[in-house]
Amino acid sequence: DSIRKTDIKYSYYREHTHALASGIDPKAIMAELFAKETGTCKGTGGSMHVYDKETYFQGGWALVCEQLPYAVGAARSILLDRKLGIAPPDDDRMAIVFVGEGGAQNGRMAECLNAAAKEDLPILFVVIDNGRAINTYTMDVATNSDVFSQGAHYGVPGIRCDGQNMLDTMRTGRAVTDYVRKSGPAIMQVHTFRFTGHSPADPEHERGRKFEKK
Repeated sequence: DSIRKTDIKYSYYREHTHALASGIDPKAIMAELFAKETGTCKGTGGSMHVYDKETYFQGGWALVCEQLPYAVGAARSILLDRKLGIAPPDDDRMAIVFVGEGGAQNGRMAECLNAAAKEDLPILFVVIDNGRAINTYTMDVATNSDVFSQGAHYGVPGIRCDGQNMLDTMRTGRAVTDYVRKSGPAIMQVHTFRFTGHSPADPEHERGRKFEKK
């Protein structure tokens, strides 16, 4: 509840809940999914690209981590607006970018953390950690799955919260967004789990690894 309408938001594939949280009309989202003229992109974006100019929601992106550098650029544009004197009065806008814990192992994450730290960009990296990158168990491919600590090398603080606990998530989100608006970049890792497999081709029966959901 601490993200504002004027904040610039970037998501990934399957961004529907992020679109809802950004304040987009649910009817417009559903219309977009069904390729109707009344959709956010008049039916041309479909499920993957729910873009909305009014709420500064930049939609979902097909390629893994493709949204990260664009979000960093958006955060830089906020600082540029302030420098040029064209920002809104008392401007405390920020950029928010969502990424999975699997995608956060991508090299773009390191590049973007470095860029954000170098200029103290007002950007929040929200890492949705459900323990799997599609059907790859994160601990099979990541030496350290504590993504919130990735920013330590660059001086970017991070924190992890329990995504299954609404109050914990809200308290953490409020504190982190307040920090970003005043001080610069941060990472918020939201630990959660998925209820079913990624797709019909991934029924999640192949390993029986349920312990990561505890």
